[in-house]
Amino acid sequence: MLQAETLKQSILKKAFEGKLVRLQPAQIVVKPKNEYFYQMQLLALIAKASKEHNIEHGEMTLAKYAYLLDKVYGVPTYYDYNRWHLGPYPPEMKKAINNKQFFSKKAGHVVVVNEEKLLKYTNPYEISVHDAIDDLAGIFEKYPVKERAEKTELLATVCKVVEDIKTTDITEVRKSMEDWKIELDNCPYKSKADKFTLEDTEKCLKFLIQREWIKSLIV
Repeated sequence: MLQAETLKQSILKKAFEGKLVRLQPAQIVVKPKNEYFYQMQLLALIAKASKEHNIEHGEMTLAKYAYLLDKVYGVPTYYDYNRWHLGPYPPEMKKAINNKQFFSKKAGHVVVVNEEKLLKYTNPYEISVHDAIDDLAGIFEKYPVKERAEKTELLATVCKVVEDIKTTDITEVRKSMEDWKIELDNCPYKSKADKFTLEDTEKCLKFLIQREWIKSLIV
């Protein structure tokens, strides 16, 4: 009781002195008990919110959206994103989208099934995911549909590079993109620097700075 009263008085003193700092919801991160189920929920929420904008995801674009939600919008996915041929990708995500109880693939697109059961339990980031997808849809809708996948890859690629090397110096960014190899038989490009021009990269960096996303990537 004495300790509780002491704590109470301390809090009141700080409040009167203006020293209390109010925590924002985004600052409070509680790791889910069932990480795998939580991750499936997030992927389903991304797909569901994207569908409202007539956006359908293949495995790779779903991964890139998940990456951007995590690193830019502050929605923890608890995935480790590797430098994959077509952008940041967490290999463990494959286990989730191959779970036939909740996901299927139709014409190369990831489709959520049994949605009611998967989303029966509230996900604490449901609103944040929805808002983030609304924002991303607004970013990409200005491009023709056939260009959107590549623009998504460019954005996620530059974000990943900046996150990895902790600088926006264009020389360093381009060097890192040269080191990001693409080893696909059906792809004419050998690296990210080969696929995306210097001008593409500069415009993307300028966008990241304008949106203040750099603060989330360089920490």
